[in-house]
Amino acid sequence: MTTMSVDDFVAAARQWAAVRDATFKYYWPVKGGWEGWIQVDLTAFILSHDSTVEILREQPIFVNPRQRVDLLLNADQLPAQQIAVEIKAQSFQNQDAFVDGVVEDLDKLSGVDDAYADTTAIMFALPFSQAALDETLGLEIDDHRIFLQVFTGEVAGLMAVKTAEAGWINPYHNTRKAARATGKAAPVTGFGAPAGSGVAAAFGPLSGTAAPAPALATAAKRPAK
Repeated sequence: MTTMSVDDFVAAARQWAAVRDATFKYYWPVKGGWEGWIQVDLTAFILSHDSTVEILREQPIFVNPRQRVDLLLNADQLPAQQIAVEIKAQSFQNQDAFVDGVVEDLDKLSGVDDAYADTTAIMFALPFSQAALDETLGLEIDDHRIFLQVFTGEVAGLMAVKTAEAGWINPYHNTRKAARATGKAAPVTGFGAPAGSGVAAAFGPLSGTAAPAPALATAAKRPAK
């Protein structure tokens, strides 16, 4: 049994995006969107590197019984070790409503059933337009930005992380704190999540630093226009 951590998932997503980057442009024009493909393909990519990770799709973890989470990592373990992943991918059809959809999914992840109160949540957003990228990076909860850019290419990969202890994490605070402590640029994601049991080793070292911080948002939930 392998436990996948937040940083393990970020490492996997970065490697997956590096492999798939040249083909992303063929997916976002697909009518009906391409989030379902991401669910399956990213899961298959992770399992091809470590088949002992238990990942389930479309799981009912919310108070609203009609809602499902896109991916549930470590599904064979206790809820405190599980990670719920919600995916929002920009497509031609939803491009004008993409950021609204991200906000809706953030709200959705705050409505988990009591049984999953200790489950970590990841919001994984994949915009292809610069405007959507900038606006998503500017989203705030509790007066701080929550999204960090973890890869870029044909699409960008942005992630926000919510834990039972800290709520929605401020990744820029964590990266600055790490930089001050070491005197070096902060590595990995900046989410400060606990390490897993070695999944990241299958994808190589977690490299790179946090994306440069954009201008602070001025609205409670999203930047003012």
